[in-house]
Amino acid sequence: MAEGQGAKYYRIVVRGIVQGVGFRPFVCREAAKYGIRGVVRNVAGEVEIMAAGSRAAEFAEGIRRDRPPNSVINSVEMTPAAPFAADGFSVAESGTGRAEPRFFPPDLALCGNCRAEIFDPENRRARHFFNSCTACGPRFSVLASFPYDRANTAMRDFPMCPDCLAEYGSPENPRFRDENACCPKCGPKLFYRRGDITYAGGEAFERALEDLPGGIAVKGVGGYHLACSPYDAEAVRRLRLLKAREKKPFALMFKDIQAVSEVCEVAPEEKKMLLSPARPIVLLKMRQDPFAREVLAGADGRCGCFLPYTALQELIMAGTPCLVMTSANLNSAPIISGEAEIFGLTGRVLYHDREIIRSVEDSVMQYAGGPRFIRRARGFAPLPISVDNPRGAELLAAGGDLKAAFGLLRGPAFILSQYIGDLEDARPFERYEQAAADFESLFAARPEAVVCDAHPRYFSSALAGRLAAARGLPLTAVFHHHAHVASVMAEHGLSRVLGAAFDGSGYGEDGSVWGGEFLLCEEERCRRVGHLACAEIQGADSAARDAAKTAACLLYANGLPYGGLPFAHERGVFTFPDKTAIEAALANHVNTFLTSSMGRLFDAVAALLGVCRENGYEGECAVRLQYAAEKEAKAGVKPAPMSFEPQAADGVCVFGCRDILSKCLEAKPGAALGFHAAVSEMVRRMCILARDKEHVRDVALSGGVFQNALLLEMTAERLKAAGFSVYANEAVPPNDGGLALGQAYIGARRIIRR
Repeated sequence: MAEGQGAKYYRIVVRGIVQGVGFRPFVCREAAKYGIRGVVRNVAGEVEIMAAGSRAAEFAEGIRRDRPPNSVINSVEMTPAAPFAADGFSVAESGTGRAEPRFFPPDLALCGNCRAEIFDPENRRARHFFNSCTACGPRFSVLASFPYDRANTAMRDFPMCPDCLAEYGSPENPRFRDENACCPKCGPKLFYRRGDITYAGGEAFERALEDLPGGIAVKGVGGYHLACSPYDAEAVRRLRLLKAREKKPFALMFKDIQAVSEVCEVAPEEKKMLLSPARPIVLLKMRQDPFAREVLAGADGRCGCFLPYTALQELIMAGTPCLVMTSANLNSAPIISGEAEIFGLTGRVLYHDREIIRSVEDSVMQYAGGPRFIRRARGFAPLPISVDNPRGAELLAAGGDLKAAFGLLRGPAFILSQYIGDLEDARPFERYEQAAADFESLFAARPEAVVCDAHPRYFSSALAGRLAAARGLPLTAVFHHHAHVASVMAEHGLSRVLGAAFDGSGYGEDGSVWGGEFLLCEEERCRRVGHLACAEIQGADSAARDAAKTAACLLYANGLPYGGLPFAHERGVFTFPDKTAIEAALANHVNTFLTSSMGRLFDAVAALLGVCRENGYEGECAVRLQYAAEKEAKAGVKPAPMSFEPQAADGVCVFGCRDILSKCLEAKPGAALGFHAAVSEMVRRMCILARDKEHVRDVALSGGVFQNALLLEMTAERLKAAGFSVYANEAVPPNDGGLALGQAYIGARRIIRR
């Protein structure tokens, strides 16, 4: 960034997240500070400044140094310009410009100043349900197209009143050039539908509060929530029926940190996450469970907690310490964002007339040695992730079918989509297609290749194939667990690692179902060096659900007794009555498959210990097993001794689990904790073997099993003590929601080789 010789006029281009973050008002203030004349404007996804003045270099450096809090500056480019007329400094009309890489902020939680306004009876925005400013409010969910001007957002339908217009045009006002600026006079209107009657404004709000304990739908930033009192068992039961969600725990919105602390343990790092502008749902360990049993359905080890992030939510929560606040959808379907659909689901709806242009779910996180994603969406999408892209490849990465999220790689930036859902149903797949087209248009992407999962029957892979064929682009297929490990490599700038990729299932290179893998990965290359011993499981469709049957299959494969054991029946382990039938199916390979899945082993152990015998929702058995282990640790119970048995087979280390299963049949105290310790010790042993043989010291942990905070922390601790550098996902989830990042990392390198 250098001035031309003797030049006085300059064109300054700032790239990064510089729209929707109060950047132009900030530039105006900086210009006044340095005596700069000229204009600033949004151009496509950039900010362009025409600057005249002797201190222009200081001005440009001040922009880089003192940027607004929610902005990210990737580059500041300053070049001499021809003289131009300039009287003072102002904001000029936006331009379209060329298709540079575009970035944009996520939706931001209500800031402290705006919150104070809605609770100040003397303020003209008192009880304003849609309050926001240049530092907060909806962004990604209301943007239709670049540049970020009111005419290109959902606020285009709400002309500003004279008072708001005056604030919008005043450089001294906090709402100077605030594209969401509005007040009760000119902003969106609130409505409440109760059966055939619709109320408006303040009356709508009051009527909704009357019905809230028994359950209503509430329109948020990126879609609808279903809310009710967590103390009303009947209301929660109705909510479960409405969502067709039998057992999965509900998230809870709390009034403030104090209210959270009365129910859950809140460490300083977790408090920081809860109060961040992203306002994610954070999984916290519980102190007590004062709620109706139906809220957490017995899974009371941890609770998903979050704080209000809109003015409407703040006003709702002012009168109650806590509410069930869950996405309005059915099972894994996309969140409902339109009035027609929500009216078909429930007759009590608090809504408004501002369009949700882009639906976005709440993000879910936890702290496990650092902030970790379980679901990356509102508050984070579409923030770019920095990636080493050696040739500057431009790719579309399709991700997977579960927890679907695709991504765009352009230059050194990877933009991951918001969480969409599971693609097994038509509606999520339709939303996925729409979102992919939306991203390409919004971010002016022109992929030169497409990358997908190697599974031949994934819906995401089929769509990727159609897109590649229609555009004449190369299609690269990446094996599932390689992508998991590569996602960690991409995040941390690693080129060679030993990866432990543990999950429920993924298509393996030999055509079997993998899930307990040790992979030596170097750049785009990958070699399997170890895995959990394969076992034959009966019932392809039911295996992920019936943990008890999975346990029986693993016992059979390991020559251990099962069925008819009194203690097994007392624990309610087995759900099928006929031992002969399962043995016959396995002996004759009827509807069976081979798998090395760690996720299925977690299921089996949970069933054998009587913790949980069936996955009522994805991962239930593993979650309850983790909570059981954490309770044992908290009570000071020692881990029950058990271990995996390593054996060499064709140069690959295969870990048997006979001792694990045998010890779990005994079900001694500390067995849940002992199993976690055994898994972490298995990883340590494999890493030592790989270090001795392959000279690798960097270890990457990924896959859905590593959502287990206890396992992740226990494994990382053992590995670090053994001298390894340990890396795990931080910018994306370790589950399939992070696959696209790993696919992009591998795809970019394969293009170079091609």
